[in-house]
Amino acid sequence: MAPRDGRDLPPATTGTVELGGAEALATSWFPGEDDSSDATPITVSPRPRYVLLEPVGAGAMGTVHRARDLDLRRTVAFKLARQGATAETRRRLLTEVQVTAQLDHPSVVPVHGLEPGPAGEPGYVMKLVEGRTLTQVLDEARRQHQQQGTCDHQHDLAARLEIFLRVCDALSYAHSKGVVHRDIKPPNVMVGRFGEVYLMDWGIARVLGHPDQEPTGEAPLDLDGAVDRTRVGQVFGTPAYMAPEQARGEADRVGPPADVYALGLLLYELCVLRRANRAEGEGERLAQAREGRSDPPTPPEGCPPPPRELLAIAARAAAPRIEERYPSVVDLAEDVQRFLRGEETRALPDRAHQRAARWLSRRQGLLLAMVALVLVLGAAAVAGTWALHQQRLGEQALQSQERQARISELVWAVDGRARRIDQHFLWVEGQLDGLAAAALYAFTRGTPTDRPTYSAADYAAGRTPPDMVPSIPYGKPVSTGHAVYTVAPSVPASTWQQDLARADGLREHLHQMLLASPPGQPDRGQTPEAQWVANRGNPIVWAYVALEQSGLMYMSPGAAGWDDQYDPRTRPWYRVNLGVTGNVWGTPYVDLMGQGRLLSATRSLTLPDGTFLGVAGVDLLFEDVVERLVAAPELPGFRTAYLVDGQGRVMVESAARDLPVVVPATEVLDPGIDFGPARRPEVRAAAIAGKSGQAEVVEGELTLMVSWAHLDSLGWTYVVETDRDAWLADAR
Repeated sequence: MAPRDGRDLPPATTGTVELGGAEALATSWFPGEDDSSDATPITVSPRPRYVLLEPVGAGAMGTVHRARDLDLRRTVAFKLARQGATAETRRRLLTEVQVTAQLDHPSVVPVHGLEPGPAGEPGYVMKLVEGRTLTQVLDEARRQHQQQGTCDHQHDLAARLEIFLRVCDALSYAHSKGVVHRDIKPPNVMVGRFGEVYLMDWGIARVLGHPDQEPTGEAPLDLDGAVDRTRVGQVFGTPAYMAPEQARGEADRVGPPADVYALGLLLYELCVLRRANRAEGEGERLAQAREGRSDPPTPPEGCPPPPRELLAIAARAAAPRIEERYPSVVDLAEDVQRFLRGEETRALPDRAHQRAARWLSRRQGLLLAMVALVLVLGAAAVAGTWALHQQRLGEQALQSQERQARISELVWAVDGRARRIDQHFLWVEGQLDGLAAAALYAFTRGTPTDRPTYSAADYAAGRTPPDMVPSIPYGKPVSTGHAVYTVAPSVPASTWQQDLARADGLREHLHQMLLASPPGQPDRGQTPEAQWVANRGNPIVWAYVALEQSGLMYMSPGAAGWDDQYDPRTRPWYRVNLGVTGNVWGTPYVDLMGQGRLLSATRSLTLPDGTFLGVAGVDLLFEDVVERLVAAPELPGFRTAYLVDGQGRVMVESAARDLPVVVPATEVLDPGIDFGPARRPEVRAAAIAGKSGQAEVVEGELTLMVSWAHLDSLGWTYVVETDRDAWLADAR
């Protein structure tokens, strides 16, 4: 978002949400008492576009009004900073609107624009959400209990859990964009009139990789303050819903696990109908939050205890130690979904008798069939033919039920793996988005460096950086903190040297990309950076930029490999981005740097005026993608698995990992493996329509079960083919 006076904003260097210009906007757009004397206030139009109506809510930084949009004749929400707001408050307000506007998710309120208030105070306009807060939903559940003398029905609990899962979905998306909410609580969850769910108030959200700009000192405690009041100071958030590291003011440790903790407290309250932190006074609540201690889950008088599985899930999510919590919001939500489906949860595994009870509950038809069989055998002396007929019917019903149960198990297994694949590729695209933003900044507004750089020829001749370490996965020494570059043949030095000086400004960003961990995989922990990169602890093999004018290729980590004939502009992964916007996944091709077959995600670098600058990209090892994500050999009767894009074309197939890898000469352009359209028409149609499903296909003497699940974020479809008889024979 650019300020109205035309000044440029620097893009983010980490994550995918960009922040910038808050200081300029705070002093130029919205003048306050502590603004600089040369600030120029905005000229207010004689006819305002928005007419403020009654206030509908208030928070730590401002008040939300209902407002009338005179141009579009609609009612909107208008949030204004408090009168006499400090520069810090204005910065927070601008961070809130920038974060909210960039989180394009159905459960995040759309922002219509920045607008000054009647007195020139900072403000912004967003969609007006009419409905109830989650606090009001919980209050209504408690009132029904008090008035009717009956406890909350199971249906109502399930409805509240569906709201919780929608909040988890929005928060998982925000985490994938590098945003931590830090203030999850019932007043910040809105349920619209038509069942839509919104996670509100991103005013104290933290964008990972950006300085938090917290003031020194701690805000004074409000000992008699409201339980759900947000406090701003050295400690940010609401004490009754804070993680221990957040309550202790350990800003550098407050990340996605803090939101997981707050979700655990929220889940506790949805089940028990009482807060987990019930201390009196803000000081006591903050002290309890620092200890990570929850009150006993005692429901209101007369209510039965909440389900043990949900309490165990809430306790694990709200564990005092970060490493004991769920690794991600996705893992927490999956455990809640297991509870809703009547399955065993990871937080509270079943004992033997519970596992048997679940098995029997899922096979009630089997028990009935067994009883019927006994009755038939008992009547055999009277009506032998009739009994034999009934026995056969019972056996057929039993076989049909077992078959349907096994088919359902396969569908669930494919769906679970599809969600993991979706999260993994979404994370890769997030890393690519961050690299593209950093590259555009480096080549338009960045400062050229004068540090030593190393070309492919330098590495080949032994003139290498001092941090070279041997790497078994790469098959050669690599530099973990430096890059390698090469230039297309016959390009004058005067053309590419300036580009190299600017590209070297990306060195630290590329290094941090190689240290990141995808969701669901362990982080680096205490592993040294050099060892982590050299052992390829990150699924990204190479991260790079290539430029159109100079033919420069700048890539990390640094290693030997290219010869002097390499021109990145001629490669298929580069040319497929010409005239295309957004991320592009290419066909698997052989790496000239010696890493086997690669799967690339790339995107064009285009200036605001439409000028094509070049291409940014990340490479994954194709065999790793197949081995860790796509292939499912643990499934009985597994034959093959593949990924299909939204046009019905196969992008990755597990069988291709066995194809021989032949490294071509530099001048030979490897077009990659073109798998072509999915060969099964039902799969192609489902991939284009974005649907999940299952079908049986006969091939010779084999009957295959083909199961597919749509990847919501990526828009692809994951397909698994198994031998039906082998799968059904492996009864569990």
